[in-house]
Amino acid sequence: MTETHQHERGAALVEFAMVFAFLLMMAIGAFEWGMGFRDSVSVNSAAREGARVGSSAGDNAQADCRILEAAAGALQAISGNQVAQLWIYRTDTAGTVSTARNVYRPALPTDNPASLRCGTWFPISQNWAETSRDNDGATRDWLGVQILYDHRWHTGFMWWNGTVQWAERAVMHLEPSVGA
Repeated sequence: MTETHQHERGAALVEFAMVFAFLLMMAIGAFEWGMGFRDSVSVNSAAREGARVGSSAGDNAQADCRILEAAAGALQAISGNQVAQLWIYRTDTAGTVSTARNVYRPALPTDNPASLRCGTWFPISQNWAETSRDNDGATRDWLGVQILYDHRWHTGFMWWNGTVQWAERAVMHLEPSVGA
């Protein structure tokens, strides 16, 4: 084999390594982006489901429990990720988060069972009582549900390792109470 053929084989090997590395990074990136998008859509659906249920629950004393249960049911689709918090808040048509909000996190084994809401949620703060929500007349409240969750990257490759916290939210107008 001549010296020229050896150089060409070496150049082809280097080119293959560079192209393969680039294609591998693109494939892993597409996989990670797809998994992140899937989880984002699932959590967004859970926020919408919670807001939808909350809009019809109105000023019921168990409205937050209904919202939490609906969102938790919809969150069954995501795996390997952790819900950090779920916010239920009064908002306006622009979706602005007000200080009138109730913040929950999933219960931990160390939490006192007597302090849990709906059996599986621990209240962090409660500044918007369910019974104070206005669901009558033209000035009905707008209700928002925001879910903060930690998305775990699957491959751990390069910058796709560890977790990142994302939030999804939905806003709906409270439905008028029956007979209003």
